[in-house]
Amino acid sequence: MFIGEERRYQVFVSSTFRDLTEERQKVLQAVLEANAFPAGMELFPSADDEQWEFIKGEIKSSDYYMVIVAGKYGSMAEDGVSYTEKEYDYAVGLGKPVLGFLFKDLGELKGSRLEEDAGRREKLRAFRDKVSANKLVKFYSNADELKSQALLALTTSFQRKPQTGWVRATQARRAEDLEELNQLKTQLIAAREEIAKLKATQEDARHLLAQGEERVTWRVKLNEVIDELRAGLGGPGFDPPVEYLEPNLSWEEVFKAVFAGRNASVTQVQVRKQLRMTVAQLTPTGGGERWDDWLRVVSKFNFEVGIDWDSLESMLRDIRIQFLGLGYITISQDEGHQGKTSYIPGVERWTLTPRGVAYAAKLFGKLRPPEPASGS
Repeated sequence: MFIGEERRYQVFVSSTFRDLTEERQKVLQAVLEANAFPAGMELFPSADDEQWEFIKGEIKSSDYYMVIVAGKYGSMAEDGVSYTEKEYDYAVGLGKPVLGFLFKDLGELKGSRLEEDAGRREKLRAFRDKVSANKLVKFYSNADELKSQALLALTTSFQRKPQTGWVRATQARRAEDLEELNQLKTQLIAAREEIAKLKATQEDARHLLAQGEERVTWRVKLNEVIDELRAGLGGPGFDPPVEYLEPNLSWEEVFKAVFAGRNASVTQVQVRKQLRMTVAQLTPTGGGERWDDWLRVVSKFNFEVGIDWDSLESMLRDIRIQFLGLGYITISQDEGHQGKTSYIPGVERWTLTPRGVAYAAKLFGKLRPPEPASGS
């Protein structure tokens, strides 16, 4: 052990989060190897004003404060100061021993690990200068070097600036309680990091997917509306005006087509019907009684005609995965679809999520009238 068995310390680790995932993991390992308790953003990776009081409590209960600063300033509070800098200022104000670690050469950082906005870069520069003024600051070049520096700084601080820590006495927790607490914190760190990674992955996926006014094109084969469907009405079947159609739609138009009935939940049967109707409206017009006119008639009865089944299913699969990826829908199995002419058990149902409902409200809702110009 680096310190006596009778005393163990809590160390608050502060930094931006997503750009320093590896660095934070290395530092947390150093804290644990120093036989101390880590605390930090793993408990609350999305810092905001509501959590600030809790964060301050964690810093206040910690014996040492450690800050890592690289190329990002981090999310800012309403006062325009990043939460990382607010944590640093609060720890300094409490007189906590502060251990600062700055990335040595910002020129080596690329892409999302650097601030793009000039104002935020200036705030970052001022914050780095502030941390640099601390005599215990160290400069690192990679995560492994940071871990070594952190471990050395911790053991030195424990020896030269011992704090209250956790002690084994009648007023303190038993040693086995502390061990259990340390294990729970380690598990919580791992769980919080995994959640943060999954959340980041989901957000990144949404950002990459086409949406809104961005467009998609399918190649759809059109079939004859066969005369058997008209047997009771008389007259021949109708050939499509073209063999193939390539509908080019924005994802906003696709969403409006699928949820045209303003329902928050639709079955795949209803989706196929809406897709057939949409394709019919996009076909070139013909003379006399047209193929697309008749397709609209038979589509009301959910007959699978006019559009090649494989083409229709290809459209449906693409839309399904796109809406799932954008977080617009959830999928469930319907107990059954009751219609005027059919009963289809086990139909898949698409239900709008809160995100999907918000998007539908934006597309279908009644917007407020513009405010009159001043002076009018």
